[in-house]
Parts: sequence; structure tokens; C-alpha cells
Amino acid sequence: TDITQTPPIGTSLTVTTSPGFGIDTSLTGGDAFNLTSSGNLTFIDGNGSNITGAESGIVAYAMGVIGSGALSITTSGMVTGIDDAGIAAFNSGTSLNISTAGVSGRYEGISAINAGSGGLTITAAGTVTGGSVGVLAQNMGTDLTITVGSVLGGTHGIVGFNIGSGALQITSNG
Repeated sequence: TDITQTPPIGTSLTVTTSPGFGIDTSLTGGDAFNLTSSGNLTFIDGNGSNITGAESGIVAYAMGVIGSGALSITTSGMVTGIDDAGIAAFNSGTSLNISTAGVSGRYEGISAINAGSGGLTITAAGTVTGGSVGVLAQNMGTDLTITVGSVLGGTHGIVGFNIGSGALQITSNG
């Protein structure tokens, strides 16, 4: 039986999946992954894993002091949030980077907030689907860059707010 994966909170946290890994908490409840760090937080799935959460697929909080600690999420399989976001990420350190294949969520496919000093970058090679918004991105650092293959949202495909010091760039290839 798959249950929510919540590693202990530490200064820095790196989670890497192994070949053959997959998680589905649709029967047991909760997020597939709920990750919190007070420093760098890195999640890497290069194995094409299916990650499904009864709530969200991946929830990640990098709660560092502004200017210290980055948040990076890389997935190569499908990430699904049945009752919430596919991927929900919040960073208060430096930069926030999300690179994924396909993502689906009940409300948002990807919801990302960077309150850190660096940039926010979202790259999705596959389709991102959200019942309300496909990609919701808010950046308070420098540049906000969103590049997606295809995006679907019940109300909006992409919503990007950049109140940082850099540029806002959105590219949709689908």
C-alpha cells in the first residue's frame, strides 16, 4: 500500500527515485510527496515514474532565509493530484525551478510561488492540465520563465505574475 512520503525536515533535502518506482496514494489519502526543507530542496525522478496523490502529487516547501536555498523539482513521468494540484511548490530562498513531463491537477496542474531572491522557471515537455488553471506562477525574485508543450485549464491555461526585478516570458508550443 502506498502512503504519503514525508521525509524528516532538514537543512537541505534531496529525494531521488529509483528505477521501477511509482507511488499512488489515491486509496490511502494524502499527497504522494510532501517535502519541506529549511535549505536547498531537490526532487529528481529521471525514471518515468507515475506519481499520483489523493490530494496533490508533489508538495514542496523550501523555507530558507531569502537569498539562501533553492528549490528544484524534476520529473520525467506523469504527476497527478486528484483533489488538489499536480505540483505545488513554494520557495523563500533563492530560485525555484520545475522541469516535468506531464502534470494534472484538480485545481492547478502546477502552482508555483517564488518569494526568494532568484528566478522562477517552469518547463513542461508534456501536457499540463488543471481544472481551473493549467500553470499558476507567482515570482517576487528576478525573471519568471514559463515554457510548456501544451496546457489546458478550465478557466485559464497559464497565469503568470512577476513582481520581481526581471522579465516575464511565457512560451506555449502546443
